[in-house]
This record gives sequence, C-alpha cells and structure tokens, in this order.
Amino acid sequence: YYNNSVQVWNVGASQAVELKGHDNWVSAVAWSPAGPMLASAGFDKKILLWELPTKKPTRVIEGGNVAPAGQPAVTDKHTDWIRALAFTPDGKLLLSAGDDKAILVWDVETGKLVRRLDGSTNWVTALAVSADGKLLASGGYDRVIRLWDLATGAAVKSIPTNNQIVLALAWSPDGKLLASGGAPDHRVHIWDAVGGTELRSLAGHSDDVIGVAFHPSGKFLASSSSDKTVRLWSVADGKEMKNLTGHTQGVYGLAFTDDGAALATGGADETVRLWDLTPAPAAAAPPVASGSSP
Repeated sequence: YYNNSVQVWNVGASQAVELKGHDNWVSAVAWSPAGPMLASAGFDKKILLWELPTKKPTRVIEGGNVAPAGQPAVTDKHTDWIRALAFTPDGKLLLSAGDDKAILVWDVETGKLVRRLDGSTNWVTALAVSADGKLLASGGYDRVIRLWDLATGAAVKSIPTNNQIVLALAWSPDGKLLASGGAPDHRVHIWDAVGGTELRSLAGHSDDVIGVAFHPSGKFLASSSSDKTVRLWSVADGKEMKNLTGHTQGVYGLAFTDDGAALATGGADETVRLWDLTPAPAAAAPPVASGSSP
C-alpha cells in the first residue's frame, strides 16, 4: 500500500485493521495456510511477519545494502525492493523475491535463511508454491518460468514464456498446470507444468495481467489486470466465462475463498471487493497434462 501500511479486512466489517511497520511502499503480502499469520514486504527491503490479531510485527527480517566494490556480495538478505512472497502449504517456509534477482527461503519460526535460489537474470515478480509443497514456480522480467525443488533448492525446469514478462503465477490444485499473466501481450497463459508446453493462451484483457488464481475445483481460473477488469476463464477450452467490472483503476490482487464460493479482489482504486460466485460458473473439466511430475 502506498502509505506504507497493510490493511486487513474482516468480511462484513466496515473498518480495516491497519498494520504499520514498513518504511516504504508495501508491494507484497501473503497469508500463511497454517494459521492467522500474515507476511508483508516492500520497497524498504524488509519482511514483516504478523501473528494476528496483533498490530505489531512479531518478527522483522531486515534487508541490506549492496556490498561496496571489492567486498564480498551480500547473500543472506534482500538488497533491493521485494516484489513477491509465498508460503509453503504447511506454513513452515516463506519464499521472497524481488529486484535483486534472488529467491530467498526463510524458516518462519526462527526468521533464519534456509537457502538462496540463484538463476534468475532479472527482477523476480511472481512466486507460487504447488499444493503438495514440493515445487516452487518463479517468474519475472527475464521472461522465463523456473521450477525449483524446494527440498533441495535445485532448479528442475525452465519454461520460456514466448518473450512475455511474468507478473503473476498460480498452480492448479492438482499441480499439473501453471497459469501465468504479464506483459506485453495482455494474455493469460496455461502451461503443462510437467512438459513445459503451452496449452492455452487466453485473450481478452487490454492491459497487463497482474493477478491469476485457480478456483479450488480446478475447472476455471480468474485473472486481474491494469485494464480495471477481473475475468473468469474455463480452463478446459480457454473461453471467457465472466467479465467482472466495478473497479475504477487497475486490479492488482485476487484470491478465491477456500470453498470457492467467492472471489476477493483489490486494486489501485483503494477498494477491496468480494464477488459472490454461487452458483459457481459452469465449466468443462480442465485439460489433462501428460507425464509425471518433474
């Protein structure tokens, strides 16, 4: 958020809880699947962990400055803006990445660095962890989706994105598909995560695609864009199912509720909107990606 704070809304409440602790814009947040813990990060190069309902950070992971010429490189903290955060499904690890090209893996309980994943050649702007917690997908301005083995830190696959910057990533619930969004083609792409091939290219947005999320059923996905719209797509055939309008500026984030009955979106118009998806939009079964996990 541009006022250096995090806003936490309880559905049905008229007032947000404001969390203050950052010294610059907040550019990424992530909820832990394991409990009421929120991670936030931003342009101050810091990661804050909040155990709600506290209004003070319970842990601060500080950033650092780039080492002066001739000195050893700083490898145990972020030295530039942080753009993306993601928890593992068990909530034990937190992944962070940004403009320093590094992906850092943190132990949530201790705040200690577990490992560093190197290989990206430009800003990293998107992270997503598979539902089984085994694989991390990353993407950014180097126009490659990379898959990492979280147990070892090894890079296991690189998927070229046809010269598209990756601004958003999401795994399908079964771990067989990846969705990406970005620029400059303004499309959502669906990838076979096993073979690394593109299965669908979804056209409809008129500006950068900033957010993507699979519905818990895996049958459709949502995307959000700088064009102010949120769209629902059939995974099976790539058809646009709904165009949700109402935001007056770009929509930067979105997430389905666990039961899939609603979709939350937030944007530059400083509003959070909750969309009722009951009954769920009808969609065909998603395509099946061949092969076994990498």
